[in-house]
Amino acid sequence: MPVGRIVGGWDIPEYCVSLTILSCIIMEEMNPVPGLIKTLNPNYFWDVDFDGLDPHSARRLIVERIFNLGTLNEIRRVNDFYGKVQAEVLVKLTYIDPKTCNFVKKMFRIPLSKFRCRTREQLKKQHWNS
Repeated sequence: MPVGRIVGGWDIPEYCVSLTILSCIIMEEMNPVPGLIKTLNPNYFWDVDFDGLDPHSARRLIVERIFNLGTLNEIRRVNDFYGKVQAEVLVKLTYIDPKTCNFVKKMFRIPLSKFRCRTREQLKKQHWNS
């Protein structure tokens, strides 16, 4: 029998401990923040059915709205839920306001040249009257 580990006063074989830890990690990866949608402000999602919003299929929408409109606590919750996947989503967005873009750049240490919203910007700014 493999060498065991004392867990909570029980002598448990090493492979059981490894499987338990692995299953906990998988469950955490799948849903580290239970009820993410319920903790977000429904006013950010005025144009969609908020009650029917699925955090996995609407990932791009949720990340975009929370980073553009949300509070720092909401950004942290979304960051905990999606992890590094959200950085990929933010880089591919065609529009992020300049403050949010700078915040994301600093938070994830991504150069501005990687952001699609910055590479697609107008080269020459046009005035309203011209």
